[in-house]
Amino acid sequence: MEIDTDVFIIGGGAAGLTAAIYAARAGLDTVLSETSAVGGQLSSINKIENYPSYSDVSGIELSDNMKQQAIKSGAQINEFSETIKVNLTDNKKTVTTSEAVYNAKSVIIASGSSVIPLNIKGEEKMRGNGVHYCATCDGTMYKNKTVAVIGGGNSAVSAAIYLSSIAAKVVMIRRKDSFHCENVLIDRLKSVENIKILYNWDLTGLIGDNRVIAAEIKNTRSNTSSIIPIDGVFAYIGYKPNTGIFTDYISVDENGYIIADDQLKTNVFGVYAAGDVRTKEYRQITTAVCDGTIAALNAEKTVNGKIKL
Repeated sequence: MEIDTDVFIIGGGAAGLTAAIYAARAGLDTVLSETSAVGGQLSSINKIENYPSYSDVSGIELSDNMKQQAIKSGAQINEFSETIKVNLTDNKKTVTTSEAVYNAKSVIIASGSSVIPLNIKGEEKMRGNGVHYCATCDGTMYKNKTVAVIGGGNSAVSAAIYLSSIAAKVVMIRRKDSFHCENVLIDRLKSVENIKILYNWDLTGLIGDNRVIAAEIKNTRSNTSSIIPIDGVFAYIGYKPNTGIFTDYISVDENGYIIADDQLKTNVFGVYAAGDVRTKEYRQITTAVCDGTIAALNAEKTVNGKIKL
């Protein structure tokens, strides 16, 4: 089945949902496709404290508000609709999903990024049964148990703080001697009694058959090794862009992020990139929302002939 539309948005995170709101409000026939439930990484954040007008909101609540606003504005939101392949040229843009083939006048790529796995012994075997990448999704499994959190950014620290209210003990394994996150989060982390921080230690392996029972760790300074008992591990070591199906058409940098200018234009006319999928310095919810806005406004100009090839 082939369907014609003005704007096709790939990805339902903050950038994609914002683009859908603006494109639909501009009177464009707007379709958004998301492989899973809308929200993307936004949905995995337990508490957001730096989004304007919200001093405390969950990622699920914020993304649901965006979704409902997009639908109310007239956008079609297709959840659990995988984008299988694309054909993106200056004159023709086709997006094939698990539901239909869409011919669009403009395309906004907001496919975000995916978590980077730990690539350690035992990770793949116990994924979902002791190895996790989303504290708000799976944290309730560890009530009164011991969990480890790996990483040093805002997401990792926020996850550790969240898990401390569920688990009996949280071990923060940090391969360096400091964190790279907001100071307010570091202060809060250090004030929680049931969080233990292991500086200069790296997770090297997991022990267990059907479930995690211990972690192998190595000191990054002395090179000594140790084993600590844990029931689960939550990994927050970084992300990689979801750009695999676009690279035959869209220019990316050495790390796979889409190259776009300050108007979010890619090398293909009428194709825009927004959010964590593109090359940029800061990756925040607010910057993703900004990207979605600019991409949608320029998509409207493309569709209505205000921007020409």
